[in-house]
Amino acid sequence: MSTSGAPAGVRVVLRGRPFTLRATEGGPDLGEVARYVDVRLADVAARTRSADEYTVALLTALDIAFDLKAALDDADGVLAEVEGWLRPGGGSDGDPAADGA
Repeated sequence: MSTSGAPAGVRVVLRGRPFTLRATEGGPDLGEVARYVDVRLADVAARTRSADEYTVALLTALDIAFDLKAALDDADGVLAEVEGWLRPGGGSDGDPAADGA
C-alpha cells in the first residue's frame, strides 16, 4: 500500500548486498550515488585487505567526508574571491579576467 506523495524506493546494491533507499524528490540520483559509494567501498577494501566490512564502511565514510570537506573549502575560497570582485573597488576594473583569474 502506498501513500500519495511518498517517495518511491530505489533498489541498489552495495558490496553485493541489496538495499532499498528512499529520498525526497529533486535530490541527486540515488542509483548514481550508490554506484559511487560502491566503487569507493571497493577501493578502500582493496587497500585494507584485512579489514572487516564495518571497518571498510567506516573508512570509506571518512574518505568521502574528507573529499566533501575539501570540495566545500575550495568552493568557499572561490565564493570569497567572487564576492571580492563584486565589491566596489574589488578588482582592477571589475573584470575577474583582468585580475589573472
